[in-house]
Parts: sequence; C-alpha cells; structure tokens
Amino acid sequence: KPERAETQRLRRELAKKDQEIGKLQQDLSESCLMLQEERERTNRLLHENTVLHAQAGDDRARIASLLRLRQKAKAAPTAASSEEDANADGRHQRHGRDRKQLSTPVAEQSRFGSPSYRKSNKSSNSFGGGGTMSLRQAVLTPPPAVGEDLLKLKADTAVQEALQPPRFSTVVTALGEEVRMLQEQLDAQRATYEQERTKRLHEERERTRRHEADVERYISTIDELHALHQKSLAELIHYRHDTRIEQQEMHATIEKLRVSLDEALTIVETDRRRHA
Repeated sequence: KPERAETQRLRRELAKKDQEIGKLQQDLSESCLMLQEERERTNRLLHENTVLHAQAGDDRARIASLLRLRQKAKAAPTAASSEEDANADGRHQRHGRDRKQLSTPVAEQSRFGSPSYRKSNKSSNSFGGGGTMSLRQAVLTPPPAVGEDLLKLKADTAVQEALQPPRFSTVVTALGEEVRMLQEQLDAQRATYEQERTKRLHEERERTRRHEADVERYISTIDELHALHQKSLAELIHYRHDTRIEQQEMHATIEKLRVSLDEALTIVETDRRRHA
C-alpha cells in the first residue's frame, strides 16, 4: 500500500508537469503568432515606405520638368523682345532719314521761332528725364510690348503655381510622419519583445532544467521502488514456497500422528476385548 500511494503521487506530479509543459507550448505558439503578425506589419510598412519613395521620385522628376519649362518660357519672351527692339530701331532710323530729307533751313528756323515749337519743347522737356521727343517721334514710336509682358507674367504665374507643392503633399507628409511613428513603435515593441523573449527563454530553460532534474529524481525513485517491489515479490514468493513446504510437512506429520493414534486405539481396543 505505501508503494502504491507513492506511485500514485508520482503519477499526479507527472500529470501536473505535463500540464505545465502544455501551457508553455501554448505560450510559445502565441509568441510565434505575435512574431508573425509583427513581421507582416513590418513588411506592410516597408511597402508603404517604398511607395512613398517612388512618389517622391516622381515629384522630383515633375519639378525638374517644370523647371525646364520655366527656362524655356523665360527664353522665348526674351528672344521675342530682342527681335521687336531690333525692328523698332530699324523703323526709327528710317523715319529719321526721311525727316532730314524733308526739312529745310527756313522751315527749321521758322519752326524754332514759333510759339508752338517752344510749347512743344517745354512739354517734351517736362515729359521725361531731360530728353526731347517730337510729336512725330511719339506717334512713330511703337507702344511697349504689353502682350509679351502679359504672356510672360502668365507663364511665370503658371510655372509658380506648378512649382507649388501639390495638395496631396500634406497627405504625403502625414503618411511619412505616421510611418516614422509606426517605425518607432515597432522598434519599441521589438525591443520589448526581445527583452520578454530573453526573459521567457531564461525562465523556460530554468524550468526545463528543474523539470529534467525532477524527472531524473522521479525515475531514480521509481527504479528504486521497482527494485524494492521486485525484491519484496521475490521474498513473498520464497515465503509462500517455504510456507507451502512447511504446511505439507505439517500435514504429513499430522497424518502420521493420526495413523499412529488410530493404530494405538486399535491396539487398546483389542487388548480390552481380550481381557474381557
């Protein structure tokens, strides 16, 4: 009975250890699942980061193209204005030669002495910067290239608007900030997970070592109990064998004594009858 109770106790302890091992295996499975989720999340963040880098490259290419368009837009009005200036200079020179051919000394003198000339001279002097300009020159001088300036202004405005950050740049910035925050959270979670993993591995190794020591002790105890059981069983068998032999000898002795008693009683009965 004590041996059976000890065996049952060891079985209960082994069952308890098996439950603990099952729980540890479940914790390990949960940790592996969590690690897989973190890997999937990291891959998703890397994919989003790659997409953002691609969008940044497209934006840089777009900005470079717009800068080239701006340079072309600046070069075109400059060439047009140079051509217009050259044409205007040619017209001024032709009109100047015509005026010299048509004017006479008398006309020049009468014109210089007339009040209208003095008036026009005063107005010309007051017109700008100390220079003189006749009415004919004012009429023949072409107006400034307003259309070209307006075109240039529109082109500059369009280029400036195109060079402005697109509306979705705020979204890209927000996504980049979110990616950075998620990366920081992922790094913190990875560090925490590594610490927890190291701690759990140490605890699991210590628990496994203790479990192996307990199992070895249990196995040694079971072997001792088994040896003791075998020894006790051998002694029991030997005892039963000896007891059976003793009982057989005792039965034989009793049988002999009974036979002797019967013989003695028979002799006594015979002697009694003879004397009677």
